[in-house]
Amino acid sequence: MLALACAFAMALGALCAGQAIGLAQALVGLWSGASMHEQLGWIALFAGCFIGRSIVGNGEEALMDGFARRSADRLRRTFLEALWQGGPALVRAHGSAASTADALEGVDAIETLVRILIPKMANVMVVPAVLLVCLFWLDWVSGLIALACYPFTVLLMRLIGQSAGSEAQRRYAQFEQLSSSFVDISSGVGTLRAFGVERAFAERIFTVSERFRALTMKTLRIAMLSTTVLDLFATLCLAGVAIMLGFRLVEGTMAFFPALASLMLVPEFFKPIREYGEDYHATLEGKAALASIEELIHRSAHPDDVERTPEFSCRLDRVTAKIEVLLAKPGIIGIVGPSGSGKTTLLARIAGFAPSGGMRNTARARHVAYIPQTPYLFRASLRDNVAFYRPDADDAEVRDAIARVGLSDVVAQLPYGLDTIIGDAGRPLSGGQAHRVAVARALLDPTRDLWLLDEPTAHLDACTAQELIEHIAPLMEGKTVLVAMHDDAWLPHVSEVIEL
Repeated sequence: MLALACAFAMALGALCAGQAIGLAQALVGLWSGASMHEQLGWIALFAGCFIGRSIVGNGEEALMDGFARRSADRLRRTFLEALWQGGPALVRAHGSAASTADALEGVDAIETLVRILIPKMANVMVVPAVLLVCLFWLDWVSGLIALACYPFTVLLMRLIGQSAGSEAQRRYAQFEQLSSSFVDISSGVGTLRAFGVERAFAERIFTVSERFRALTMKTLRIAMLSTTVLDLFATLCLAGVAIMLGFRLVEGTMAFFPALASLMLVPEFFKPIREYGEDYHATLEGKAALASIEELIHRSAHPDDVERTPEFSCRLDRVTAKIEVLLAKPGIIGIVGPSGSGKTTLLARIAGFAPSGGMRNTARARHVAYIPQTPYLFRASLRDNVAFYRPDADDAEVRDAIARVGLSDVVAQLPYGLDTIIGDAGRPLSGGQAHRVAVARALLDPTRDLWLLDEPTAHLDACTAQELIEHIAPLMEGKTVLVAMHDDAWLPHVSEVIEL
């Protein structure tokens, strides 16, 4: 694609030179007293090159738009595959809000980066070279002045660009922190309000937002400075060329045509680097997002980076091997251990959500029903939430699964029955009801014969927890179930206990 962009840039440079030569020759001819009819050929050259520049520019823009869109789509698929490969452990390590920001705003910023950077880089490399050849052909003094000024302009832009890039990296990191803080606080706003500490967390959001605003303004100041400096250098170079041309025109040592054509070409000579400098800051967010996405993809390919310590990983490997033997027969296996001992990570490994030994068991993941401490309810109808594993299930099957988990009375009280929207901003359900929806999901798909429950009663009161256990434990008959336990409420129902 860069080679094609260079070909477009070469065409733009040639058309720009032809446009300047045609216009300068027509003006010189008219100045010398020639008729308009005699200058029609040069005017046609100017008009043709002018129209050609628009056609080539629009064609290049359309081509780069399509290429950038396809590249962004491929990157988004790769990013989502990395998230799927890494599983919940990788999402927790990277941050759920940061992962969402990367998948949405981040990939869009990278699309802008690709769309802008490739043609601008090609123009900076090729167009000045073409115009410099034309300048030396017209007037070697003007070409020498332009050639001497160009490296200093590039060097200064490079120095300012490094500073702007550093600030952009900090700004994007602050953006991810702001996203994470906002998601964490907004998801727990009910609890914060119940304890009367919502104002303190609102001030925290305000503080992070102010830091993000300050970094944004600092980046914009650097962008304005770089644009001003580039304009200054281009103006000084144009002034130097104009002064030298003026002296030699007065002395009579230079003809009018090469002087006028050279004067027209000098602004075009610096135009690509000025445009690159102006658009460079629009690509900085894309570069920061690309670095963040590449880091996550790297961590997905190297799962050891996600684990806490080698000893921790080896211990989980031994326990995983022991559990694999027990998975051959149905039954409820309890996993006990203090907080931080690795119960959640172990379940993720058994489920195939987290790689073990560098490999991921994707075949097993298709047979797993994973029920975390707080089951996620999508902002969708109750029917769609229950039919998550089996979207093709009919209403009768959905109602049967709901009845088996004891939610029929709840459905009867909902304003729109199975069509009632639950989840974020929808009809709220209690913690016990949310767990029953998760169990109904598992029941609806008979191929999910391995159930993993991560402390399902951790956030419930004793009575609700006991009621939930007594109701769903019989539904696990014939299934292989792993339950991470924080107390002994599940002990009467388990056939084996693994201690971490």
